[in-house]
Amino acid sequence: MKHETTEQPLSLCYNSGMAVKKSLLTLGLLTLCFVSLPFIAEARSGCCSWHGGVCGCSCCDGTPLSATCAPYYPGCNSGPSYKPTPTCPLFSSYDSSSGTCKCNYGYVKSGSSCISQDQACKNEYGYQSKYDSLRGGCACSYGYTWNKLGTSCITNDQACQEQLGYNSTYDTLEDSCKCRSGYVLDSSFTSCTSGDSYCNSEYGFHSSFDSLTNSCTCSYGYVFNENKTACISEDESCQEKFGIHSKSSLGTGCECEEGYELQGNICALPELQEANGVEEMPAGSNFNVNTTADTGFLKMLLGLLRSFF
Repeated sequence: MKHETTEQPLSLCYNSGMAVKKSLLTLGLLTLCFVSLPFIAEARSGCCSWHGGVCGCSCCDGTPLSATCAPYYPGCNSGPSYKPTPTCPLFSSYDSSSGTCKCNYGYVKSGSSCISQDQACKNEYGYQSKYDSLRGGCACSYGYTWNKLGTSCITNDQACQEQLGYNSTYDTLEDSCKCRSGYVLDSSFTSCTSGDSYCNSEYGFHSSFDSLTNSCTCSYGYVFNENKTACISEDESCQEKFGIHSKSSLGTGCECEEGYELQGNICALPELQEANGVEEMPAGSNFNVNTTADTGFLKMLLGLLRSFF
């Protein structure tokens, strides 16, 4: 009986120790669960937070689970709904609706990369071009303009030279093209030519260009004809007004040749006037003279007329 009494406390102590160990193990597992649960919950709560949450194996708006969220849904790892987000070039982002990479706002596609709209304009039209956000296209920088073909930006001077030739320049005050000093527009208004060349073509070789007045003038000893279409000698000018027997009086005016008198508005022989019974020639009347006949022939004709009277 003493032996049985001695063994019973030992068995009871052993059983009690095992129970304590089980209780401690259970308590440890519960503690681990409570400690780990917030981390799992926090990781899952951030998934698809901008896409309406998680619905099945993808975000509620159809966006695939990210690489961070996928491990928390092991049943979806092998499913067809999960696709890793592709890596896009610089200045671009992945568009899930089209399944492609698209350039960010203000950038455009150039080959396999995205470049700024300004850089795209410079690549196509030259360094002096830029992107105009108001017009939604490329434009030339200040002080530059399009060339005739619209393929590049050139200086305003270059644009004027394209239009009127090398001797033209851009006037910033008038915002227009003009010819350089000493040059004028030709008669067709298509190019700038030297002032002397223009005057020679318009008024003959006895004309020249006056850069002070920016106009054509006649050379020394020459004047404009009555129609202002040519430069003629002063003698020719007198003959144009008073007949072929008039001449210049050394720049002071016109005078009739020796033996001729001004009758009306023409220089004629006094004898011829008397032979015709004309006392005075009215102003503005036309006196026809044969330009091939000389003074001797006229005097002989006058003598024959006198022999009949």
